[in-house]
Amino acid sequence: NFLSESDAFLNALGISAECKNALVKGESESLILQICEDIERQIDECRFDVEREYEHFANENEDLLRTLQRILRASHRDGDSYQVYSQVNYGLQTSCDEAIGHMRQWLRQVTSIYNETLSTSILPELQQENKFVLDKFNAICSLQTQMATVVKKRMRRSKKRILKRQKRSIFFCEKE
Repeated sequence: NFLSESDAFLNALGISAECKNALVKGESESLILQICEDIERQIDECRFDVEREYEHFANENEDLLRTLQRILRASHRDGDSYQVYSQVNYGLQTSCDEAIGHMRQWLRQVTSIYNETLSTSILPELQQENKFVLDKFNAICSLQTQMATVVKKRMRRSKKRILKRQKRSIFFCEKE
């Protein structure tokens, strides 16, 4: 599930990167740069020294660790270490699920920002450009229609002149 959400986001970035429109490309690059800076900032904030974190955890959870140690020693004596292992593994899995939940929430926020950027800055400008192109296209079509009308009138006049010349020629030929 997590991969499908990130794939959707990455696919959106890929589509915008392939776009030839300078506005979309510029906004996409700007947004990608913001996202990368945010990721780097979060990584820098999350860097920690394992030894220091362990010492901090041990100091804060001294009673919990003593209890865990007693349970492990007792389970080792009783041969019931599998149950303790399962409980510890469950705790670790819960912690991993929580970290993935935070990542999903962050990904939703990034996708929301990307969507907001698209809808507030890129799409209105694209709609204006589209309207401008459509107006120019309509003007060209109108001009083409006007030109076709003018050309038809000139062709009729030209045909009339040719026809009159032919009639005159026939008339003069008959007189002679």
